[in-house]
Amino acid sequence: MLANGLSLSRICLAPVVVYGLYRDGQGVGPITLVLMLVAGVTDLLDGWVARRLGQTSRLGRVLDPLADKLFIGSVCVGLVVLRAFPFWLLLLQAIRDMAILGAGSYLLRSRQIVVPASLWGKVATWAMALTMLAHALGMPWSFLLQGVTALLIVVSGAGYVRQLHKILKT
Repeated sequence: MLANGLSLSRICLAPVVVYGLYRDGQGVGPITLVLMLVAGVTDLLDGWVARRLGQTSRLGRVLDPLADKLFIGSVCVGLVVLRAFPFWLLLLQAIRDMAILGAGSYLLRSRQIVVPASLWGKVATWAMALTMLAHALGMPWSFLLQGVTALLIVVSGAGYVRQLHKILKT
């Protein structure tokens, strides 16, 4: 399936981008920048391709958000270590993602339910990606994005808690 291949490619791009950040020093080289943008495009395309080509699957509903979490998490750790990205924002993202993965794993094993990604979750993921890119590029307004991203992570986390509560009540 093409859609799952796009998600897998995002997972494979994560260590390459982190290595690029390391190799580029304090700047972001053109190859690293292009690879970061390609990862973003694969995130946009995988769901669209799955729906358009009728390739939606249970695996894809798990693989796409997992690819997002692995890519964002890996590159974010690289930015914390290599570029002084705020650790607190990585920690907030990691706590939310671990809670989602834990609850999702439990529901998949116990009830065979795949919890779909929420709109707020997708917005928070894209906000984090934009914040990371702005930080990596040394944009002076990246600190504003950090606050907005933190708020979106909390809002999306609360939405997942509400969604989980509804599922567990049934």
